Parts: sequence; structure tokens; C-alpha cells
Amino acid sequence: MLLVEGDVEIEGDFSWYGAILVTGSLHLTGGGIKRVTGGIVVAGTAMLDAGTETSLIYCHEAIAQQTRSLPLRLLTWRDSLPTTH
Repeated sequence: MLLVEGDVEIEGDFSWYGAILVTGSLHLTGGGIKRVTGGIVVAGTAMLDAGTETSLIYCHEAIAQQTRSLPLRLLTWRDSLPTTH
């Protein structure tokens, strides 16, 4: 899993198998071949420059392989009860 805190710019050739999480913006530039098999989640904007050969393939198994052996942990919990007046 690739986690980028902030913005990221990927130039030239790039290949990734699994999930990519970006808290900022994603910009694919610089020509080259970019292949992502898995999934991408971007909190900001995602831009792709013309002339960039890009293959983005959603693959459940690519994501599941990276998280299958990890234990699930509860990080936070909030119970919202209706208020009565």
C-alpha cells in the first residue's frame, strides 16, 4: 500500500500493484508508461497530462493481498444519541 500525505506528482515510467492513498492531489506527468493495478483514492484533484500512457485497473485481489494478514483495530468510536428536549 502506498500512502502519500500531501500532494504527489509522478513523472516518467511508474508501475504499482495494490492500493494508493493520497491525502492531497495526484498529478501524472512527464510521459512514460504508468500502470496501476489495484485502486487509487485521492482526497484532492487528480490530473493526467495528455501524452501520458496510463493504465488504471481496479483489482480487488491486489488490495486484499496487502490487508489480508493485518489485524483490524478500532481506532476511534463515536456513538451519537438523539437529544431530547
